[in-house]
Amino acid sequence: MGFFRAAYCGTIFYFGIERGERYGRYILNGIYNTEQYAYFHWQVFGLDSWVLFKWAFLGSILMASLGIFARLSLFLSTVFYVLFYYPVSATLHPYDNNLVCFILLILSFSPGIEAFSCDFFLRRSKPEPFVPAWPQRLIVFSLGVVYLAAGTSKLLNTGFSWAEGSILQAYMMERNLLLRSAAIEFVTSKLWLCRILSFSTMCIELGFLPLSFYRRSWPLLAVMGMSMHVGIYFFFGLNFLRFFCPVYLIFFNYEWAKQQWYKLATSK
Repeated sequence: MGFFRAAYCGTIFYFGIERGERYGRYILNGIYNTEQYAYFHWQVFGLDSWVLFKWAFLGSILMASLGIFARLSLFLSTVFYVLFYYPVSATLHPYDNNLVCFILLILSFSPGIEAFSCDFFLRRSKPEPFVPAWPQRLIVFSLGVVYLAAGTSKLLNTGFSWAEGSILQAYMMERNLLLRSAAIEFVTSKLWLCRILSFSTMCIELGFLPLSFYRRSWPLLAVMGMSMHVGIYFFFGLNFLRFFCPVYLIFFNYEWAKQQWYKLATSK
């Protein structure tokens, strides 16, 4: 979990800088979340506090990536993430926002996060030779819940007719007015291709969570999930890769890395 902590938090820090600048422009132009809980946030803290929360989050997530007071930094990152991102963007990007929050909170309570950290090199903590599987399984479960929420929303709004292909075809044609892609134009001209993509998306979103309970299916889930996000980026121009792809590092087999790290950490 130590390597995953470092890689995931480092990636979130990198992309958090870009998203923070973009959301800053939204606020300057009066574009931000106005739902009840967000309105309460603005009334209590004010717009000026947003910049403070932004730098507090970036600082704490950087410390979590480097492993400086890792557990405390992860917990603070979760708190500042809520105060910084949700009042601006919860209605814009609900799924990836929730997922980041879940993972940071899980990591803050997970054993084994001391590996690959400054805490170890400064001798404030020692790596654990054996790390239980529940943090890894819980993160995969959280990813499955996010996909299930997306799939369920499709069922509630359109039923199984979403898998028929015409709805996806209409969305892609609308997006192509902006993207002007020959590949998208070709796919939208073939209803059977849209049906394959629609049905595949429904299967991934609804089937990811049940399959996540079977460890042997994880390589298949990783390929399916990554393929879906690449397809969304390619055919819709929507980049969820930045906040979803780092999560897929959890599927990597860390057993060899843990063994080598433990040997290094315990050697005299």
